[in-house]
Amino acid sequence: MIGALFSLLHTPQNNFRIFRNGELVYGEDLCESLDSILEEWFSSSHKLIDDVTSPQIVNLYNFVFVMCVALLKPEIGANEIDGSQLYAELEGKVREILVLGVKNEVPIVTDGNKNEGCNENSVGLPNGSILSRILYVQKLGKWGSENIYNLYPKICPRHSILSKSNSLAVCPGKDCLGEEKWLDEVELTLSELGSLCIQNYLLAATAKDCSIMICFSSTLEETRDSGEVIQDLSGCTYDLKIGVADLDPKPFTAVAKHFMRDVEMWEAYRRLRK
Repeated sequence: MIGALFSLLHTPQNNFRIFRNGELVYGEDLCESLDSILEEWFSSSHKLIDDVTSPQIVNLYNFVFVMCVALLKPEIGANEIDGSQLYAELEGKVREILVLGVKNEVPIVTDGNKNEGCNENSVGLPNGSILSRILYVQKLGKWGSENIYNLYPKICPRHSILSKSNSLAVCPGKDCLGEEKWLDEVELTLSELGSLCIQNYLLAATAKDCSIMICFSSTLEETRDSGEVIQDLSGCTYDLKIGVADLDPKPFTAVAKHFMRDVEMWEAYRRLRK
């Protein structure tokens, strides 16, 4: 998770953006320096660790820390198993890793961590955190795009013809059931299981393509019991607001699009292996 945030900062493209008072200041094709943005934010954090020669490193690691805390913090009052203990353990571990990084003045992306894989022995995510909720929905799509795509012939007359010739062509439009008609008839056309699999696949696809919005506002409140207040590495406190955006439901046509994409990826992989 820490490595992913460093990589996003290093190459944000259209996957990572920073706004200041509602104005976009960091992201793809923007010239403003990340160092100057973080310096304005964490100017009081330079006293965090003695004998640190690079304030930029302090600011960078402080930013990554508050991001991790925001993404892992359970929502207070969530109707789920309490994840506060796991959160406290993870927060402490993240703090330890980042403070050590500040002392060693580690750069944003090193040659060593570029090729590191995911930690398969991780303890999971705290219940009630924004990441755990998104992951729960993403896991609904247990069936791959190929299995879902194979349900097309049971719904669409055009695909019934295509399936006999093993064609991978996408519906041209007029000969294919419209999405609204499909939604009306899917429960009559498919079994309950098939209908549920398609719905879960589209829900999971939506969750895999969503955006997380996080708002930090400086505050003088130092009470750590508040669910809306977090502290950075230097002890400064912030009001936290977090939510999910870009949740427009994926259309049924996305199934064919995803399947064709997976086929192209597989073919590209086979070409590289030759």
